[in-house]
Amino acid sequence: MIGQLQIVVQPSGGDLEFLEQEVQALHEDLLLLDIPGVEHAEGPPAPEGARAGAADLLNVLLVSLPSASPLLENVVGVVKEWLGRTTESRKVVLEIDGNRLELGGVPVEEQRRLTDAWLAACAVAPQEPRP
Repeated sequence: MIGQLQIVVQPSGGDLEFLEQEVQALHEDLLLLDIPGVEHAEGPPAPEGARAGAADLLNVLLVSLPSASPLLENVVGVVKEWLGRTTESRKVVLEIDGNRLELGGVPVEEQRRLTDAWLAACAVAPQEPRP
């Protein structure tokens, strides 16, 4: 069974074009993992003459993962590395099956503890060696 992880990059007050570029960089990083799919979330159609509908979800990525996949831990690692490279202070929210993790804005040790607890709650299976 495939689960869907939602990744929401919180805007930090900068312009939308810069946010879109940063989210695209994260998207490209995630594509390097061997996962079934990474795509931008689609927003509702914008009202005629408005552009807001399309921009609402430019900060949201959807990642398809096999259930209880060890790849979830790899995705979290990629997001953390990406956060370390961003030029603006950002927070990223990851959510799968109702379990939510916020990355950024807390001390490293606390972030590690929260991440470990979140991964345990998501029932990530241990990495099995490949033959």
